[in-house]
Amino acid sequence: MTNISDKRDDPVEIAHQLYQKHGYQQALHTCIRHINSSDNYIERFKWENIAKELTSLSQSDPEISYVSLG
Repeated sequence: MTNISDKRDDPVEIAHQLYQKHGYQQALHTCIRHINSSDNYIERFKWENIAKELTSLSQSDPEISYVSLG
């Protein structure tokens, strides 16, 4: 699992850390992998929120290329 700082429950903080450490595409793929492998609703919802925040980050940064999820 990705090493995250002490703010483990804050999706915004996690999204920013993943983005800074790995870039948009790898961070988004990490979120999708966690969403697909989550066994409980709460964990899945947490990673969905992180993915939404990453999408918001990508829309605010014109240098990030669009990644198709389909």
